[in-house]
Amino acid sequence: MKKYKYRLVVLLAWIGLLSYHIVAGSYINFLRHDLLFLLIAGWVILMGCLVVSLFRAIKPLDARSNTCCNEHRETWLQCAILVSPLLFIASAHDLGLGSHALEKRMTQFKISELDNARVTIAPSPAKPHGITSNSDRPSLDIRAVCTHPKQWIGQAITTWGQVYNKPEAIGENRILLFQFLITCCAADAIPMGILVESPEAQSYTNDTWLIATGKVTIIKHNDYDVVCILADKLKEIQRPSNPYLYRGLESGPPAH
Repeated sequence: MKKYKYRLVVLLAWIGLLSYHIVAGSYINFLRHDLLFLLIAGWVILMGCLVVSLFRAIKPLDARSNTCCNEHRETWLQCAILVSPLLFIASAHDLGLGSHALEKRMTQFKISELDNARVTIAPSPAKPHGITSNSDRPSLDIRAVCTHPKQWIGQAITTWGQVYNKPEAIGENRILLFQFLITCCAADAIPMGILVESPEAQSYTNDTWLIATGKVTIIKHNDYDVVCILADKLKEIQRPSNPYLYRGLESGPPAH
């Protein structure tokens, strides 16, 4: 039994961690919300492994004496493989993708540019639906703005996202408002963002969530024509319970 206790502890830790994520809903920090069934399937598989390990642990010693040494090495190897991701998930389970991840993935990222060939393309309705009752100032997620930038030039819109504040990279009185687009999980997340210009912009720190309202226009940024919101209103909000955009799914404005 002693030889199997490490495997049992690791399996119980995994079962406990998955149970926590499933019940608390915190799995959306790293997994598309409609893929919950994958976590549940993993939980069931781990429970099966636990039952098998318990059964093997209580088998008579002479029934497995010939393979004792090999099983001992296998047990340590299995534990090492399972513990590494367990430690990472346990330490970062409540952390979503933010400005640190944005900087790491800058090679995949383009600020929303006027030239459609340079815009990060993502599935979106041909004419994104305004969510507010005021048709003169529709509410659009970052994806809708980035996918159809020409459509909104000269119009007043409302959008929302996380703040990336780095004046030396994006200029004074400007912030980047961004969100991550997810296909399956955090590993394939692609950042999408738009510049926001306002005298108040640089008072907001990285990873703050904002709603920005203002007119969409064109500015020069690093010799490119890029889309920018000249904000007349910025409002800080709580981090949404579901902070990402998903391929094939529309998103509504966060509660505020």
